[in-house]
Amino acid sequence: MFEPPLVLISMAFSYVFLRFLHHFMLHKRASEASSVASEIVTASGSTSSGGSVVQQQRDMAFGNSNRQEIDEDLHSRQLAVYGRETMRRLFASNVLISGMHGLGAEIVILLFGWFSQESNLAGVKSVTLHDERVVELWDLSSNFVFSEDDVGKNRADASVHKLQDLNNAVVVSSLTTSLTKEHLSGFQVCTFVWVVLVGWLPSASHRLVKADVRVEGMTELNDGKPRKIKSARPYSFTLEEDTTGYGTYVKGGIVTQVKQPKLLNFKPLREALSDPGDFLFSDFSKFDRPPLLHLAFQALDRFTSEAGRFPVAGSEEDAQQLISIATSINTGQGDLKVDNVDHKLLRHFAFGAKAVLNPMAAMFGGIVGQEVVKACSGKFHPLFQVIFLFSFFYFDSVESLPSEPLDSSDVAPRNSRYDAQISVFGAKFQQKLEDAKVFTVGSGALGCEFLKNMALMGVSCGDQGKLTVTDDDIIEKSNLSRQFLFRDWNIGQAKSTVAASAAAAINPKFNIEALQNRVGR
Repeated sequence: MFEPPLVLISMAFSYVFLRFLHHFMLHKRASEASSVASEIVTASGSTSSGGSVVQQQRDMAFGNSNRQEIDEDLHSRQLAVYGRETMRRLFASNVLISGMHGLGAEIVILLFGWFSQESNLAGVKSVTLHDERVVELWDLSSNFVFSEDDVGKNRADASVHKLQDLNNAVVVSSLTTSLTKEHLSGFQVCTFVWVVLVGWLPSASHRLVKADVRVEGMTELNDGKPRKIKSARPYSFTLEEDTTGYGTYVKGGIVTQVKQPKLLNFKPLREALSDPGDFLFSDFSKFDRPPLLHLAFQALDRFTSEAGRFPVAGSEEDAQQLISIATSINTGQGDLKVDNVDHKLLRHFAFGAKAVLNPMAAMFGGIVGQEVVKACSGKFHPLFQVIFLFSFFYFDSVESLPSEPLDSSDVAPRNSRYDAQISVFGAKFQQKLEDAKVFTVGSGALGCEFLKNMALMGVSCGDQGKLTVTDDDIIEKSNLSRQFLFRDWNIGQAKSTVAASAAAAINPKFNIEALQNRVGR
């Protein structure tokens, strides 16, 4: 049986969010100081209600209907970047998303953001959501799809109907059994949200050209075959082949550069885990941190395999067990041994190991979603174009944690939808977020994302909290492909009003007021 690897990225946050937390905490400290399935498609038909609608979606998705021209008003920005042929390749892709916690949902948002409900095109052919776990209460702080009514249901099954609402032209289905290689064979792209495998094979230094207009004299070049060249200059180049038997060049000939497909090779995950090579850095002041985090995740993988669960937030026993496992692994690493195993860092790591934080999910969801689009379209290189074939990227921000030591009881679960955040930042800080008073200007693409994030995080969701958003603009058709809080029936309505209503639906306790005022000097 094929099992996706466990978490390889955790405690990662949006930089903007981290700065917000940092300044928010400083401000608070200053003020306090001064004042003191089953199957591939589920048996229940988890795509939409109504047989005719489902059949129409399937016909569109699997090529049984006549494709219409791409709607330039709806997809103008995508067309400018990718072109028509690339967009058509996107429309023919079947995608698997394995792992439907917050990050999985964020990836789907980006994929569906390319294809509005109002479009008659199929978008990607289909998206299959895979997860064997059930929704827990604290999933509600990272995944906008889930509600309290979904607790106890399978994550993939609970996601299908709500994600289908984002785009009725794409068949969305669920898979709740263990993955096998046979399952994977039906997809162009398989994405395991716990890990992002990125690698590439460096190309040679030459380019390929072919003659489009006939050459006089050296007629051997008129066969239309691509040829390698070197020493390319504005008006000349050198052929990388033996031309001693060719005729003498007289005149004529126009050549064009030929772009050839590039094969991307990846180091096997098992090999990469034991020999990670160079790490990608998010903070060059922490050169010693990636190897330690690599060790921590290996220890977490072994802990979950042995215990069948993640470490419990606030459990000193679980934290010490993870530290013991990390120390044991490190002892046998030879030349890769970490010199200084920071027990304090590993304790923080253990407490927050299960947490999926919404800002992290939103940031990495956008990155991974773009990589999925690249894989579907065959356009552009993977994001990390480095000379090695496999690399790990670990991002931490320990400096964003509260400066005062967190007691284990402060991070222990409270049977709250915010338990994931509490396990990292503590209950006192969560209360400050809930009581925050926030003013947001703009509810467009970024504004909608911020409102969604703040609703999930519980910002302004307490008795003392309030968020005010203002935007004097109205919703247009072109907004639908990048602002997921809007639907086609909202065209012509005020952005702030619609966005506020949609955000409040994500978290009913979100105290939000919408205005249509212009903010000027």
